[in-house]
Amino acid sequence: MACQPIDTMTMTPEEIEIQKKRQEVSLLEEKLTLVETDFANLCMEVSLFQQHYLEVMGPLYAVLDRWNLRIACTGLVIDRLRDVRDGLRPPPEDPFEWSASSIADAREEWARRHQKTSVISEDNLETPPSERDRRTAKELYRALVKKFHPDLVTDPQAQQQRTDLMMEINEAYQQKDITTLEALLKRPAIVDPKDEGSGDILVRLIRRVSQLQGLIQQTEARIAKEKETELMQLYLQCQQCAETYGDPFHIIKTAVHEQVSRAKIEWMHQRARESKLWTEVEE
Repeated sequence: MACQPIDTMTMTPEEIEIQKKRQEVSLLEEKLTLVETDFANLCMEVSLFQQHYLEVMGPLYAVLDRWNLRIACTGLVIDRLRDVRDGLRPPPEDPFEWSASSIADAREEWARRHQKTSVISEDNLETPPSERDRRTAKELYRALVKKFHPDLVTDPQAQQQRTDLMMEINEAYQQKDITTLEALLKRPAIVDPKDEGSGDILVRLIRRVSQLQGLIQQTEARIAKEKETELMQLYLQCQQCAETYGDPFHIIKTAVHEQVSRAKIEWMHQRARESKLWTEVEE
């Protein structure tokens, strides 16, 4: 959005500076909108990609998991047969029941290792606010209500601005977030236009410029952090794969199919070793 030229002929220096700041605010607000839109679009694209990835690759990984589970089960049976052969445990009275028990143990171990659970560490536990923090938050909240309560102004726009700000204040107070409450208290007062002098307007616009610049930096940092995640790296790699092969998952599919083939061969070799061990144990 192009800035309109400022007619300085009939304006005071203060009015000229106010007009410049208003134009700067307008440009920063437009930039913030674009940056936040880019971030929202990026998150949506990655979310859609993740869903597509799970739909396409999920069944293939399930096949690979089944073969790896067969390998784990047969491997445990082989280990126990070796123990029997070497005299470390007695031979099974019922080989079929013994094999089934071994497979069940292997399945249980496999499930335990691959189960996705959310572990809450001590670092993640929230520490309840202290009595001092509660008192401080209450004092800050009273000062903020006195400064920003919507009913203390009559202008509809000022009332709406104060209402929006009070939502932030209430959320911070509920969480006893002292840092946020102190930052909110430093915000310029939202007053009726008729009560706002040129100096107040200029101060408000300067603070608004600083606030917008900070929000833009935060959003850009969030985008940069998102691009460093494993999911984003996979998304970018699959995009390149689609350009080369026409299928975003071509390379991953090939790799999984190769792993399944190797797992099948390994399992067949295991079964051969298991058969040999059974003959040795029964001799």
